[in-house]
Amino acid sequence: MGELPLFPEVASTTAVDVDHLYFYLTAVSVIMTGLIFLAVFVFALKYRRRNENEVGAPIHGSLRIEVAWSIIPFLIMLTFFWWGSSIYFDNATAPSNASDVYIVGKQWMWKVQYPEGQREINELHVPVGQPVKITLASEDVIHSFFIPAFRVKHDVVPGHYDTMWFTAGWLNQLIDEDLELFRGLKTILAGGDKLSPDHINRLLRHYPGLKVINGYGPTENTTFSLTYRISPGLENIPIGKPIDNSTVYILGPQQQLSPGPAGKQ
Repeated sequence: MGELPLFPEVASTTAVDVDHLYFYLTAVSVIMTGLIFLAVFVFALKYRRRNENEVGAPIHGSLRIEVAWSIIPFLIMLTFFWWGSSIYFDNATAPSNASDVYIVGKQWMWKVQYPEGQREINELHVPVGQPVKITLASEDVIHSFFIPAFRVKHDVVPGHYDTMWFTAGWLNQLIDEDLELFRGLKTILAGGDKLSPDHINRLLRHYPGLKVINGYGPTENTTFSLTYRISPGLENIPIGKPIDNSTVYILGPQQQLSPGPAGKQ
């Protein structure tokens, strides 16, 4: 029998973020459920009736405890909202250089049209490392457009246009498929793809002597502007430091200079 994967393959730059949020939600749910059942079990033993004539002492409660068990879970739940909304807004705003693809749902098919005029039925082909913006519409009923490997899903309603975007990643997908593909390589220079720390750490554990360099540069530069050699065990992969004889400025949402140590942006 073949392998039965718990999750679909990771084939986009945002899929890893969605998976991390899912793991966080699962972990918090399991921990809180375990704590609740543990408290029920402990209190059932501690305050059980030991003989038929025993009368329980009245408990008037504690305002401090009641406030704590209300505020702490509330703050934890707010992290769900913050993390989920940040991923949502990232996925809702397509980059300005994204390619346009138009998809129309119709019983029982998806009709795909590309900017160059090519058309497909129930198949979608996109370039690797290039942001793609999809405009969705329906001709008849509500359709659900879902690409598990990209972790994107939209319900398409008649009379209404929806958009989504993603960047198809390649290196993460190759690592998922077969680590033996990288045997014999000494250096990997990866760019145009948001690298997953989990995937890169798995690759470096398998090939300790392999050098993996993250290259970053806006599309307008048509080349890398920053590079960073990835060390094993990193939880976040920096975009790196400017290449020789160049200077890079990172701006915030209001076009102000964003502070931070070199190589850690």
